[in-house]
Amino acid sequence: MTVKPEIWRRAVLDETKTIREAIVVLNETSLRIVMVVDDQNKFLGTVGDGDVRRGMLRGLDLDSKLSTVVFTSPLTVNPKTSRNSAMALMVESKIHQIPIVDANFELCGLHLFDEASFIEAKENTFFILAGGLGTRLRPLTDQLPKPMVKVDGTPMLEHIINRAKAEGFHKFVISVGYLGSIIEEYFKDGSGFGVEIAYLRESKPLGTAGSLKLLNPIPAMPILISNADVITDVQYGEILDFHIQHDALATMATRAHEIVHPFGVIEMEQGRITQIEEKPKIMTHINAGIYVLSPSAFAAIHSIDRDQFDMTELFIEMLHAHPGKVMGFPMYEDWIDVGKESDLLKANKRKS
Repeated sequence: MTVKPEIWRRAVLDETKTIREAIVVLNETSLRIVMVVDDQNKFLGTVGDGDVRRGMLRGLDLDSKLSTVVFTSPLTVNPKTSRNSAMALMVESKIHQIPIVDANFELCGLHLFDEASFIEAKENTFFILAGGLGTRLRPLTDQLPKPMVKVDGTPMLEHIINRAKAEGFHKFVISVGYLGSIIEEYFKDGSGFGVEIAYLRESKPLGTAGSLKLLNPIPAMPILISNADVITDVQYGEILDFHIQHDALATMATRAHEIVHPFGVIEMEQGRITQIEEKPKIMTHINAGIYVLSPSAFAAIHSIDRDQFDMTELFIEMLHAHPGKVMGFPMYEDWIDVGKESDLLKANKRKS
């Protein structure tokens, strides 16, 4: 469709704006593109999800200027290009949007591909870790497995399956343990949800990675893995594409986490104060609970000589054995790890 002016104009930012401001636009408009202009309102290029992530991988932060990540050679069309011709270009180039720019480099509009007809079925297995005890959510989890706790009236696990299905995933494996029969009775073989679901049953707690040993046969394609308590707007397919593009052994989705030091930090040399920074912000990257593993990663899984182990342990093992093949996918989308009741309240507020 051709996007209405009142919508596409919200996705236009001056080059002096920041990456943080671009992320707000990407999240709020759902157009998955920011169109960048100069101080004369001339079109300079575009910024999309991939441009932002590549910038973050280069060490840029959220307050870096938008001009540092702008793609200056995007495909564009002129105002006389028909909608059908624009659609054909998007199909041929495998893109979702084409800005409309006139001969004077003035931005005139935006063509957007019909997402419903753009989705391709993915044959990769989508593995969901749903065997935990959910102790931090008790008493809610006394009679209910945590993945079945509802967010906005729908079990968390169903939110994950529905989002993945919308991106073309249709083969699911769910690892169940504590009160797993409730999960199996609800989803059955997945046909009622338009997908295929198989189950791995943990007879004892296996951690967040131990159940991967139960997969037989080993997948022939990269497998996407998610904790069952992660509610996010990230595109799972983008994590998979990132993994494949980097020829990675393993990929972990990471989330920027800002810590504000509660005190002023003082640097000293031989008793002399050289610098004082009042309550500095420390930027770290945390595990977001979503992963991609290549088939060759299962050698590392089966080399661990115990049944119970976590994803972090597995990634450390692979990082030591295969430096350069373990990647981090930087996320900026909304993300909540529903570990405790306050997280659940936040997730329900987000979805309302």
